[in-house]
Amino acid sequence: MLRVVSLAPSNTEILYALGCQDNIIAVTKLCDYPEAARQKSHIGTWTETDCDALMKVAPDIILTSYYLPEALRQYTGPGEIYHLHPKTLGDVFESIVEIGSLFGKEQQAQSLVANMKQRFASLAECSAGHNRRFSVYAEEWGNPPMIAGNWVPEILKIAGGVTGLREAGQVSCKLDESQLFLYNPEVILIHWCGRAMRSDVAEVQSRPNWRHLRAVRAGHVFRIDDSLLNRPGPRLVEGAQAVHDVLHALLEGEVSTQYEKKSTRVTFSTIR
Repeated sequence: MLRVVSLAPSNTEILYALGCQDNIIAVTKLCDYPEAARQKSHIGTWTETDCDALMKVAPDIILTSYYLPEALRQYTGPGEIYHLHPKTLGDVFESIVEIGSLFGKEQQAQSLVANMKQRFASLAECSAGHNRRFSVYAEEWGNPPMIAGNWVPEILKIAGGVTGLREAGQVSCKLDESQLFLYNPEVILIHWCGRAMRSDVAEVQSRPNWRHLRAVRAGHVFRIDDSLLNRPGPRLVEGAQAVHDVLHALLEGEVSTQYEKKSTRVTFSTIR
């Protein structure tokens, strides 16, 4: 049995989804889904790898994603490094298939991808039935503010939004506030990396001059669990559903300044 160390939460989620959990000998401290992943041995974080510990566990495969720490670039110990760098939903699908092929799970990988595509298509079809789309600004990090790029613009469109600051495949980048004010989005979604549901709506709404934005004036600033949008894996479908829930609630007029609804995926919070 191939022994793998997963150095990215997204890869860990993909491995579990494919039934490769017994192959995993270690993960990062940020690998928190599914719950069983928390019980695996830890080797560093997503950005900092303990190469000494890596050498001791002697994996056959080392899986990384998007960010490749400098220490790993110099690593000469046991284990073949497979670095995945998805930028679009298509790349995410290919990453799943590639991981499946490494572990003899080709059929499971194809089934998983087909299921994701079908669920995305269903959401897109539902969104297409609405004659109103909200302009959306999605923020991946708050200090400094970072525009969400990569696959997130695709997610927003599938969920029924319009994004005018980044296109699919363009990397996330520092926000140019002058562009934001020109765009003047109707909805702001915050999903700060590593913050789960702890992204700070009040901080966003209190930024200098942001009170003039349509989204802030209307109280349309929402937090979404970052793991559903920032991790290029199977739960991106849940992220798309969470965004759709927000936009659909706005379309139905179910969100007001006195209304707050919380779930594990999204907080409807309209603090002024």
